[in-house]
Amino acid sequence: MYKKRAHNRNWQMGVATCTYPASGGCNKHLCSIWLVCNYWGLERTPADIANECGVCDSSVKGAMYKRGVPLRTSSHYGENHPFYNKYGNLASNWKTGHKTNTDGRGMTYLGNDGRSIYSHTSRVVAEKTLGRRLIRSEVVHHIDGDVKNDSSSNLLICTNSYHRKLHARIDAARKYGGPEIAWPDIYVKKYWDELKTQKQVALELRVSSTFVQRKMYEFGIPRRPAVA
Repeated sequence: MYKKRAHNRNWQMGVATCTYPASGGCNKHLCSIWLVCNYWGLERTPADIANECGVCDSSVKGAMYKRGVPLRTSSHYGENHPFYNKYGNLASNWKTGHKTNTDGRGMTYLGNDGRSIYSHTSRVVAEKTLGRRLIRSEVVHHIDGDVKNDSSSNLLICTNSYHRKLHARIDAARKYGGPEIAWPDIYVKKYWDELKTQKQVALELRVSSTFVQRKMYEFGIPRRPAVA
């Protein structure tokens, strides 16, 4: 014979302890008071309630239907919703204002003008350190190459053109196995001071003669005049 179970009065405050024990889950969603308190009072979704009780969504919705707990309709959303037109730290899905871009760079929330505005965390840190806004032509370079390291000591402010040249030298050093070939000093020393030919320089640096010619042209190193 069915025996009515007493309800825990704590359910009225949304901190119920389960008096509906079940194997592998919790049956407190069978209490109409707890359902009303959580679904209407705390505005939780059936999915949230189901996750807490360890049951499926349909079980929660079925329990609500049997106990006469009405579902929220469209009239409870839009302008009538407590979070309507709320953004930033007032939004219901606020997540501290930080996220990671697809390339691994950190993004920081700045504000909202109809849509959420984010900026690279590296630029935000650089501007805070400098005490001014960066102009569009200024680029923030990560010194150690780790785009996730946005500490002020790891950031270098430079122009777009210098940033491209800097990365070109870094890429060349990684490709050809030595940082010295990324700077003009080695070419001046070997070509002018030691009077070696471009081919001899290329053999010592283990690169092609075309690479040496291109680098000398890029660094503005003049060629020796032809000997008669």
